Amino acid sequence: MFDDGDGSDLLAARLFVLDPTPEDLRGYVERPGEEWARRFREARRLSLGEVQERDDAVRREDRRSPSGASCCAAFSGAARAGGT
Repeated sequence: MFDDGDGSDLLAARLFVLDPTPEDLRGYVERPGEEWARRFREARRLSLGEVQERDDAVRREDRRSPSGASCCAAFSGAARAGGT
């Protein structure tokens, strides 16, 4: 799960399977069996740090709700302008 280091940085742990199936997702919330563990180890995975690098808050909120995106965009614009 860790490419390098001592294995204690959760931002670096490759925990998130790309294009997971419903069965893959179930293994995150229920005790998985050996078959799930094998598929997980063989799957291409991303770390939380990699997920965050590929996304931003405005786009994420836009996917969740149209009103959330406008609120987030307004806030980030105010922060860039030096406001709160």
